[in-house]
Amino acid sequence: MPREYAGSKLVKKTRRHKSTDEIAQSKYWYLRYKDPRSGKPRYVCTGTSDTEKAEAFREEKMRELRAGQVGISLPAHRVQTLQVLDDYARHKAGKPSAVRLSYSLVHLINFWLTTSIAEINDETIQIYCDQKERAKGTLKRELNDLRAAVKHAVSMKRLEEFKFPKIPIKNVSRKKFLKRHEVAKLLWYARGNFRSRFQLTLYIVIAYYSGARKAAIMDLKWEQIDFDRNTIDFRDPDLDESNKRRPHIPMPPKLREFLIRRSRRYSNQSSYVFHCKTKIDKRVKSIDNGFRAAAARAELEDVTPHTLRHTRVSELVQEGYSIRSIMAYMALTYQTILSVYSHVDDKDVQDMAANIGRSPNVRKTK
Repeated sequence: MPREYAGSKLVKKTRRHKSTDEIAQSKYWYLRYKDPRSGKPRYVCTGTSDTEKAEAFREEKMRELRAGQVGISLPAHRVQTLQVLDDYARHKAGKPSAVRLSYSLVHLINFWLTTSIAEINDETIQIYCDQKERAKGTLKRELNDLRAAVKHAVSMKRLEEFKFPKIPIKNVSRKKFLKRHEVAKLLWYARGNFRSRFQLTLYIVIAYYSGARKAAIMDLKWEQIDFDRNTIDFRDPDLDESNKRRPHIPMPPKLREFLIRRSRRYSNQSSYVFHCKTKIDKRVKSIDNGFRAAAARAELEDVTPHTLRHTRVSELVQEGYSIRSIMAYMALTYQTILSVYSHVDDKDVQDMAANIGRSPNVRKTK
C-alpha cells in the first residue's frame, strides 16, 4: 500500500559509491515535493546545509509553485488543506478581518494539518463539531472560514470544483431584549463600576439610542459626529463596506446632550471617542468585561452588548414605526427585521389573545 503524501519535506539524499560500496549522505538539504502536474515526487537542491536557510528556501519554492498553479485546477485529493489555508491567509493579510481569521487558523491547522481537501467530508466535519473546548458558535465560525478558504482556492483555479459538506451547527438567534427599566438598571450598575464606568456608560447610552453594532461604536471618532448637522456617521472610511452595514443617522436628543458634554471635555485631547480617562491618548477597544460584570450585578441573564441593538429595534417595531424607517435608521434589511427583530412583548400577545372574538366596543371599554 503506498504511503500517504505528507507534503513537502527537507531531506538529505544518500547514494552508494560504485567502487567502495559505501553509502554517503549529501552535504546539502534537498526539497522533496510532489509535482502538481504529474503527481510524481521531485527533488530540488537548496544549495545550503543550514537548516533555517533550507526551510526558508522550501517556503519560497512552495509559494512559487502555488502561484504557478493559477489556471491549473487540481483534484481535491492532490491539494493540501494547509496550502489552501495558507493561501487564504495571505489573501486576507492587511484586511480588517485578518486578525479574527488568525484565531480560526490556529485551530483549523491543528486539526487539518496533514490532510487533503478530499478528506473534508461529513464525518470529519462532525468530528470537528464534537469538540468540547470551544463554543458551538466558535466552531461554526472556524468552519465557515475553512469553507471560504476552499472557495477562494476554487476561484483562483487551484482546486477543482468542490462541494463543501453541510456544517451541522444551527444558528441560535438571540432574541433577548430589555425593557426600559432594565436598561436603566444596567446603566445604574455600570456607573457603580469604578474601573469601567467611564467607557461603559458611554457605550450603553450610544448603543441604546442608536442601536449600532459594537464594532461600529468602539471604532467611533469625534470627526464622525457632526453636531451642526446633528448626525453620527458610523461608517469608517478606512474600512470596506461589508454585509454588516453601518448607518449614518440623526442623533436622538438625549444622546446628543450626552455626547456634547463628553466632546467639550475630551474631543480636543483624543481623536477616538473611547479612550482611557486618565491616559487620554490610550484607546479603549473593548468593554466586554465591564459589561458582563454590570449585567451580572443587575441580575440580567443572557445579556450581551448586542442585546442593546435588539432592544432598540424591538422598541421601534412595538412603537409602530414603519419598517422602511427602521430599515433606514438601523441599516437593516426587511428580511432581518421580520425574522429576528419582530418579536413583541408577552403582555401584548396575552392582550391580543384575550381580545380575539370580542367586538370593537368591548375592546374599547375594557
